[in-house]
Amino acid sequence: MQHFESYDPLTVEDQDDELLVAARKREIRNILKSYTGYYDPFAEILQNAFDAVEKRAHEEDVDYLPQIWITVDISKKQISVTDNGCGMDFSEFQMFLKPNYSFKTGTRYRGMKGVGATYLAYGFNDLQVSTKMDGQTWSGKIVHGRNWVEDETGEVAIPMFTMSTDSPHQPFEEIDTGTSVTIRLVGEGIRPKNLGWAGAADAAQWLALLRVNTPLGAVYIEPDQPYFGVRVDLEVISANGSKSTETVDNPEYLYPHKEREFQSVINIRDFHAWRAEQLEKGLTSKKPRRFSDLDAFWITADANDIVNDKSLFPVRFSDEQTELVQELGVRIYFFMCYTIDMWDRLRNRLGLPKRTQSQFLRGGLQIATRHMPQGPLLQIPLNRMLGFQTITHIVVHIDAEPDLGRKGFQPEHVDLVRSIAQRLVEHYGNNYRWELLRRRVGTIPMEQRASLEIWKENQRRYEDERPLVIDNTDVFNPLSYLPTRSEPQVEQDVVALFNQMLSAGIVRGIQMLSSSQHEQYDGLFRRVFNSPIRDFAYDPRSNPLGVSPNYLPSDDKSLVLPIEVLEFKYSLDSLVEELSMQEKEARALSLVIAWEMGDKWNQRYSVVSYLINHNIRHREYHGVTHRFEDAVSGALVFDAIILKPLISYLNDPEAEEKRQALLENGG
Repeated sequence: MQHFESYDPLTVEDQDDELLVAARKREIRNILKSYTGYYDPFAEILQNAFDAVEKRAHEEDVDYLPQIWITVDISKKQISVTDNGCGMDFSEFQMFLKPNYSFKTGTRYRGMKGVGATYLAYGFNDLQVSTKMDGQTWSGKIVHGRNWVEDETGEVAIPMFTMSTDSPHQPFEEIDTGTSVTIRLVGEGIRPKNLGWAGAADAAQWLALLRVNTPLGAVYIEPDQPYFGVRVDLEVISANGSKSTETVDNPEYLYPHKEREFQSVINIRDFHAWRAEQLEKGLTSKKPRRFSDLDAFWITADANDIVNDKSLFPVRFSDEQTELVQELGVRIYFFMCYTIDMWDRLRNRLGLPKRTQSQFLRGGLQIATRHMPQGPLLQIPLNRMLGFQTITHIVVHIDAEPDLGRKGFQPEHVDLVRSIAQRLVEHYGNNYRWELLRRRVGTIPMEQRASLEIWKENQRRYEDERPLVIDNTDVFNPLSYLPTRSEPQVEQDVVALFNQMLSAGIVRGIQMLSSSQHEQYDGLFRRVFNSPIRDFAYDPRSNPLGVSPNYLPSDDKSLVLPIEVLEFKYSLDSLVEELSMQEKEARALSLVIAWEMGDKWNQRYSVVSYLINHNIRHREYHGVTHRFEDAVSGALVFDAIILKPLISYLNDPEAEEKRQALLENGG
């Protein structure tokens, strides 16, 4: 091992004076502020290792096998990474810790800013670096780097990069050329302070986390292919000293469609190919089983797809945005699954605790550059159908240089990526979620339905024990007008107005039993046909909201039906979103009361309006204005009383019937 004199890496070739040192300290503090993630030390070490083996792979013959060894020692709070890449000569070894110094050239390298090594040296308090090149070996160590940066008193001496006699990471002894880096997590002010925060205890768990959060998860989106092959050996030493290992060739980003939790998953392009074939042959064959009740679907695209009007990516751009898409070489990976529970299943299979949920694969937007994930997962910016945020995972790769450290990208780049993600989610969610993906099933819906039945039973008992009855009927004097004198503005106004309609007899045959006692649904009600039954019969003048005689009891006896679930909304739009987010189950609902229709219902449903004369004969219950059916199967989803058109119909039946005819026809 070659000998060298200790030196201050910040002042090599510079005069060492107080002003220079103070300026350097400020510069380093600014660098450290850009590193806020717990995976940042892994990311910086690994990107340097990948760059080194890639450089050697391009410079040497085909017999070279690029290899990286990683040891995560939880018991010693230590991270070690060794590569058999190009190594450093002594001049590079002397200079590489200086801020804003980089000897990397070309465009393929993952790190170009020259601040990563500075962050490793001064963001922590114990860094050892060893390198081999041309038969020479250099090993150095710098300690108390973070302590010096944080020191305001001048008591902490300037850290020196000193020749190290400590044993390097074990694989370093076996390589002919390459570099080894070890960080020990000691001292105050560092992030992370230990390796227990990740909740991972073995190599399989760490491999999954590193594939999502670091360059170990290589991002090559079709048709992109890796420039070179590399083998990665990962060793994890747990807190109790037990060891586990994983070896993987050419590790890539943890693309969810390749995980076994998603057993039935298709590329949307395959579905479109089948549909195009049907169209070309003039066929209307039933959709094959392989395109039904899926766990997930996915698709990839490059810049040409994204700006092509005839592609499967219906994103419309301004000329400026189109130019930026092509300039950035945008590539997209889009994935949507049927339920957020799938993320938990993947996490549970790996044995990762729930607290790792925010660090692991889940719904969101991941920006990538230089073939690696960059920065934290972002929320997909949706204005509607918010439930798609949690079931969609998007990776957008751009050829752009992030700001200092891992801080982020230029605002116009982030805005473009967010805009692409938003429009794709809304398009694919609206057009394919309900056609291709399965409906949510399993223990959670079963538990919810059981809870709903318990709620109904408890209300039955409560009604028996605490009936609400006023025996003195002489006090009732029904009004010929509504006490509410203005249109509803919020959902509570809708509740009040509807109850006034019940009291006035405008809507008949509904008994309200419970409200606001269930975490999912608004209330319980019961349909009744009280004697005299003729009060429920349709009459165009005196009872225009009545029921066809075909649906009335044959005799004049009262009829009491089972307890059902009722939902209040100002607009049906919010209910459609809740059903999309699977916060509610459509099959649990019997009746929806809303002020207005909104405009999202036709994304999933067709409608039959009972405010159209030829449909009145199909009305089964008094006051119901609309029947909502599944747009594909035609099955009943729920009945609704939409108050705004109801009132309009009572005031001017002919005018409202014309509006309803347009609505029913999709106008």
